[in-house]
Amino acid sequence: MANILVLYYSLTGNTEQVARSLAAKLPADLEPLRDAKKRGVGLSHLGTVMQVLFKTPARIMPVSMSLSDYDLVVLGAPVWAGDMAAPMRTLLKTQGRLINKLAVFCTEQGSGGEGALRKMEALCGKTAVAAMVVLEKEVRSGAWDDKADPFIGAIREAVGGCPDDRIRQVV
Repeated sequence: MANILVLYYSLTGNTEQVARSLAAKLPADLEPLRDAKKRGVGLSHLGTVMQVLFKTPARIMPVSMSLSDYDLVVLGAPVWAGDMAAPMRTLLKTQGRLINKLAVFCTEQGSGGEGALRKMEALCGKTAVAAMVVLEKEVRSGAWDDKADPFIGAIREAVGGCPDDRIRQVV
């Protein structure tokens, strides 16, 4: 059986909900990426947006899992200001190249998801075997489950030794 990790960052709980479900269905280990300081919402959210726009590194807690120990790592992050969340960017800049095989997903309110996924791939130096963009309204309604099956199928094929590791975009 393949050794898979679902590593995610979530501020509002949407990305966490998707990550937990994916980890249960694969099955996979699950690890949250955590900020070193508490992030606010409302007006204090302005600092978070500025951090994304100016690509300022986020202070994150160390992850307990070694990414290189896994056959495949599924990365999940919300889209902030049209880009991946700053904590995920920080992690990938320092440890992204340790990942053997990669699958990526993001949650978003409206747009920027596909670009965020491409940037996640670039920071890892790998093309994802599976990619998925999930809208916030799909998380709330449960409609994202329709996207999960092909995403999970592509991951299983990739770790099962399938020679066809091309990207499978599910939007």
